[in-house]
Amino acid sequence: RYGSKGRYLDDLGNISINSANNRANTFYEAGLNFKRKQNTVNASNYGIIYAGQSNMLGSASSGQLAGFGLPNTSTTAQLYNPASNTYGNFNITGNWGVWWPLTVLLENNLPVPVRAYMKAAGATSLWNTAHWNPASNNMSSLTNTMAADLKDHIELHPDINYKCIVWIQGEHDANAPYNAQYYQNLKNWIAFMRGVLEMPELKVVIVG
Repeated sequence: RYGSKGRYLDDLGNISINSANNRANTFYEAGLNFKRKQNTVNASNYGIIYAGQSNMLGSASSGQLAGFGLPNTSTTAQLYNPASNTYGNFNITGNWGVWWPLTVLLENNLPVPVRAYMKAAGATSLWNTAHWNPASNNMSSLTNTMAADLKDHIELHPDINYKCIVWIQGEHDANAPYNAQYYQNLKNWIAFMRGVLEMPELKVVIVG
């Protein structure tokens, strides 16, 4: 089911979004679909988790922001800096991806401030237990380090209500035999994250 463009994980109640490769249109399509699903907020800060491979970080340049009608800084939305364990306003000086228009859309439409957490690494897969596959005791894997960090982070920041994970990943699972395993691997990853974070209804936005 990898590459099914809009048909991910309906049985789990997650949101699915059409191809992220169509950069001219998908950013806003993703944001609008997401906003329709997230229509209630009951916390002092709205939390969103961005995760995946280099496509999450993005390849659009800061010089392209104006063409998309996007600002280069946030007004109230803030991104977590793990080095300092603090939040700071977004300031786009380099590349950006789908996370930036989504953040801007949320900032402009939600009645509470947005707080974002991001974990992304290029050339990573869901089948590799050193990357995103949680089916191991490899505590240095991307999934385990992110889950442990997020667990501590959530306990330290009870004012942030994390509502969903936005996931962009899959290029390095596209070939056999890993493409046939992707659907189950993704379900396992989602179940693992929900379990560790103790958020069984945490929504997942899949940008395919």
